[in-house]
Amino acid sequence: MSKLYLSQTKEIEIDGEKVTLCSYSYALQKQITALTTKDNATDAIDLFLESSIKDWTLTDEAGVKLAINRDVLNSLAGSFINKILTEATSFNNLNIGEVKN
Repeated sequence: MSKLYLSQTKEIEIDGEKVTLCSYSYALQKQITALTTKDNATDAIDLFLESSIKDWTLTDEAGVKLAINRDVLNSLAGSFINKILTEATSFNNLNIGEVKN
């Protein structure tokens, strides 16, 4: 199978932190679509973010890498998350407005 059809990754830097994004699968796309058609857009965005972030350099006060999960995502600054969402959306060629319809 061609590499073009497999999951791709991209490393970005946001506010001095490195974030590795991965492209999402067709299965994930179907889950996101199902959530958005049920008026669960925020759940769809959470699932998209959680699945799109493969790795990052974010750590707690003790220097332990933060887990990539909804609880941690919800605790981060909205401006930081919005930057990740913008990059992940662009990387996956999504139009969030279209996804919500």
